[in-house]
Amino acid sequence: MGQVITGRTVNRLPIWGHRYPGNCNKRKQLEGPNKDQDSNGRYVGDFNSECSESSTITKSKTTMHIEPEDDIMKTPNTKCHWNIIGTDDCSPVLSCKKFKLARDTGTTKEDKCKDEYLEVTDGVGGYDKFCGDTGPSEVSATKRLRDLYVTYKSGEKENKRQLKCTVTCAAQGSAPELPSTFSASVSDTCNCGRKPNADRIVGGEDAKRGEFPWIAGLVTAKTRKPFCGGTVINDRFILTAAHCFKGPYMKKDNLQIVLGGHFMDLTSSKVASGQGGDEATAFDAVQAEDAKQNSIRFSVEKYFIHPLYVRQTNDFDVACFPDAATYHNKHEGKSATVAGWGLNSSNASVTMGTLQKLDVKVFTFHECKGFFEDRFTQFFGPKVVPCNAARKRNTDFIRFFFQRMMCAGFKEAGKDSCKGDSGGPLIAEKRTQLWELIGAVSWGESCAAKNSPGVYLRINEVEQWVRYMANNEDATWCSE
Repeated sequence: MGQVITGRTVNRLPIWGHRYPGNCNKRKQLEGPNKDQDSNGRYVGDFNSECSESSTITKSKTTMHIEPEDDIMKTPNTKCHWNIIGTDDCSPVLSCKKFKLARDTGTTKEDKCKDEYLEVTDGVGGYDKFCGDTGPSEVSATKRLRDLYVTYKSGEKENKRQLKCTVTCAAQGSAPELPSTFSASVSDTCNCGRKPNADRIVGGEDAKRGEFPWIAGLVTAKTRKPFCGGTVINDRFILTAAHCFKGPYMKKDNLQIVLGGHFMDLTSSKVASGQGGDEATAFDAVQAEDAKQNSIRFSVEKYFIHPLYVRQTNDFDVACFPDAATYHNKHEGKSATVAGWGLNSSNASVTMGTLQKLDVKVFTFHECKGFFEDRFTQFFGPKVVPCNAARKRNTDFIRFFFQRMMCAGFKEAGKDSCKGDSGGPLIAEKRTQLWELIGAVSWGESCAAKNSPGVYLRINEVEQWVRYMANNEDATWCSE
């Protein structure tokens, strides 16, 4: 494969101007009404756009208000949703000063606030439901978790309702936690993170067949041509990169998932770059190859994209995780392994036919920031953003961007991930023969260039959201 393993979307440095325009007006990222996707490809379900919002709480943006308009509160059968994302030094705390919904008519614990309610969860174990005249008063996520997901649903009758809540920034553990009232489904008949014994070959070479049993190929429908990678995380979900869902692949019928596809057909660099789909070949021959390789093929039921994902930056670049992790485990200095079928150089015309792997070093936060900060600030300087408020927000963005991302690879040129590996797994050994997913291939500048290692989405930054979405779909997880 030469010196380069397969990889990721190759971007010029992303421009943030679409989110923080020069006139410094505040712009909420609202979710689309009654349609599956918004302009960023994010799944929005049946939530009302006029009262749904996704936001990050930070020490500079310390407050968020949840206060739907009166006409929305009066409307029957309305659903509003808020994704509230915290940071390392800021855990969201929800309090409601005004709260008046229909009284509880349920007769059992399971029927509590059945028709009209405010639901608050951390997506992993903490959960509570409120109705009547008593709303939440200073609640936060359970244990060492951070983010909150809030849903309001009105009943069938038109009533005069009140809902005025505030989310504030607090130190972790300083506010009462949600009750631990539910747990995810975990099967003791399967184990996650296990793989056959295999030598680790530094430098980027063919992986052994079955060495990465959890790796998935996102292929053009009815082909064996991968344009992105992914990871099996439970019985229902594949984790991959949000930017894989663009162009023809925003339509789920144009792609399929192949598991067990060690040997795959070659994908053109144009398709691997997301610039168009491959034409399907004779499907009988494709199915015969599936059978020969013992591959399993799945259609995509639906996909979920992080509510704060923005295409221009690949920030929050994830579409849906195996082993639990903490926000504070940065994996800095660890050896990790990336795998995929992508290009073996930035000038290659097609992807690799055999699954490739490469051992890489995970750089520290400050090293990663040093590689790319100058290239970011050229887009975020005073000439681009003229007002102090927006300049401060851009500084915050740069800081939090590098907390959500990690760099892995080499300072020297010649070894890296590249186009076509987007969404593929970056794994590290948690303990002997137990591997955990720590990153997903996201973006980079060129492939294998000097002082330009690959950039990966840090999985523990989105763990809560992934578990929240998967648990809502009744996924079953494997034990360690």
